Amino acid sequence: MGRRKNHPASQREEKQNEATPPQVNEVEDNGEGEEEKEAESVPKEEEMPDAANLVSSLTQNPFRKRRYFFIFGVSLGVLIMLFLGGPPTEMARVVRENQFLQEYVASLSVPRSLSSVREQLSSIMPEGSTAIFGAGEADALPGERLAEKGLTRKHPVILVPGIVSTGLEIWKGDPCARRYFRQRIWGTMTMVQQFLLDTKCWLKHISLDPETGLDPPSVRVRAAQGFEAADYVIGGYWVWAKLIENLAAADYGPNSMHMASYDWRLSFENLEVRDRYFSRLRWQVEHLHKVNHEKVVFVCHSMGTNVYHYFSQWVTRDNPKWIDKHVAAMVNIAGPLLGLPKATASMYSGETQELRELGTLGLAMQQYMNQTMRIGFFRDLGSVASMLPRGGDRVWSADRYMYPDGRRRCGEGEDPDDAAEEGKPPCLEPSLPGDGNFSKVFLFEDGDEEFGAPDAHMGVDEALAEILRGQRKKNKRHWLVQKYANWYSHGIATDEREMRKRRDKRGAWTNIMESPLPHAPNMKIFCIYGVNRPTERQYYYKAHSATGQHHVNTSVKGAYVRGGIGYSDGDGSVPLISLGAPCSYFWRRKVWNPSGVKVVIREILDDPDYFSDVGRQGPRSGDHVDVMGNHAMIEDVIRVAAGRFNLQDRVFSGIGEITQNLEEALESPA
Repeated sequence: MGRRKNHPASQREEKQNEATPPQVNEVEDNGEGEEEKEAESVPKEEEMPDAANLVSSLTQNPFRKRRYFFIFGVSLGVLIMLFLGGPPTEMARVVRENQFLQEYVASLSVPRSLSSVREQLSSIMPEGSTAIFGAGEADALPGERLAEKGLTRKHPVILVPGIVSTGLEIWKGDPCARRYFRQRIWGTMTMVQQFLLDTKCWLKHISLDPETGLDPPSVRVRAAQGFEAADYVIGGYWVWAKLIENLAAADYGPNSMHMASYDWRLSFENLEVRDRYFSRLRWQVEHLHKVNHEKVVFVCHSMGTNVYHYFSQWVTRDNPKWIDKHVAAMVNIAGPLLGLPKATASMYSGETQELRELGTLGLAMQQYMNQTMRIGFFRDLGSVASMLPRGGDRVWSADRYMYPDGRRRCGEGEDPDDAAEEGKPPCLEPSLPGDGNFSKVFLFEDGDEEFGAPDAHMGVDEALAEILRGQRKKNKRHWLVQKYANWYSHGIATDEREMRKRRDKRGAWTNIMESPLPHAPNMKIFCIYGVNRPTERQYYYKAHSATGQHHVNTSVKGAYVRGGIGYSDGDGSVPLISLGAPCSYFWRRKVWNPSGVKVVIREILDDPDYFSDVGRQGPRSGDHVDVMGNHAMIEDVIRVAAGRFNLQDRVFSGIGEITQNLEEALESPA
């Protein structure tokens, strides 16, 4: 697929000053940032067998047996990884019902670390196939190209992964898990093996105690360490691998680069309580600074950016100038700093887009995790609560009419056909209540009152309140009831006096609108994220006729709604407002950035190429995960690490409109 040309969003011009959104501007760096089209063709992916013929195909050909188990394993793991779901696939059913496959899965030789994964995968892939590892050898790495131009190692780098991308290891568990001591319960083929053979055992060890938010009694699961902790998950599904490889090409290594892996299930508070994560991270930064004689650059992906912000508040509580002394820059890659509507949906109904669109696999999932179990699982994880939307309706109404693909809502009396003829961006007319108006995150079908349903429409404030009310009714000893108010905060401070009142409240550290950037006038922040991908933003619910529990009504369709879910602009996982508003609005205002840290936006217009890397979307993708292999992103990271901070704003989306809406909303009385 070629690059989009003349995209309506790319033609917007923004005025740049303290009170206005960033200017559309391409970096001028002597052509070093130019992207190259990949010319090498990739072998066509072999067609998968359907489930009915799976067993016979496995038993007839040993090579096909190993290859198809690998492909099914990758598929299972990736679906789970998409949002903590853990759905069993048709493969699980086949394994349980077939003695041969049970013996085969039990006899699998599972690597104890990811260092041997590439060798294992190479032995089962067709000769000449390189797609699963990325581009072929003929394609120069972005890091190699920049190194040839003199952009090499300067600042040491700390890598902070996002949710679900760090491997988790079993250090202590029930008898059913003893054979997996120090092996991955999350992130490798070991996970697939455990899941297929004993789903109940796997679920017990991956879950957290509902009262403490920590390990259940008799269980000890800890984050894997080193670069292997987050370079690949489920073998060939890369997350950090491409960036690590390119940094290595720019002369980075273990003495100048560190993977700050962590247990992504925990609340930020419990990361320090149980693992002393922030204490160890502070020591690591100071160590790299001392050894390399240069300040550190943080490179954070997804929830890793939220973790970094919490750390910056924690570390400067007793030493306000620590960040300025030790940190040169922070690169925020697709960070959901204002939270995620999908976190709200997962805690309310146990559903997100990925689970609803699994079809028969979604039905199979209920064999092990019905709706009640899924809701409980998500609510037990402190990390999911860490990504609930912040700022309330005042903030989350600012993107109410923000859509992907340059679409817009038709004005009153405007005909969509007339707009097209006049050369205007296309517009769509709403076809049902709330369609295309994202000021409400939950919309309930009429007639649900008999099941005790809440109001017909809910913004993020009401949705959060409903989740907490429901948990209080269910279990008053749950940590959501006992500790939520101390661990989290969702308000907004609009002046210095309000900020000072919140300074020592740890819950405020999870919210960038209640905890300003630390004093670091010499530091830089670079926000890199994809745009122009449909991203779930609101949910249409109906009550189950028997239980009264609400679930997404998949029959609802509209101009901006598919399968009961409304979609706004974003990177496929995080809405644009959460990706861009911290960098375009909040951190460009003195109350949230008192020392004037320079903030630069580097948007990536999604341009997928589904043939460059099997199962992935190519080096120009803006997808939330695949952006980690985006060449423009990699080049920006290497420039920053090399001390080239002269990048300029690059904007394709409607973040300027969101910024203006926020300015108007936050100047009005609450």
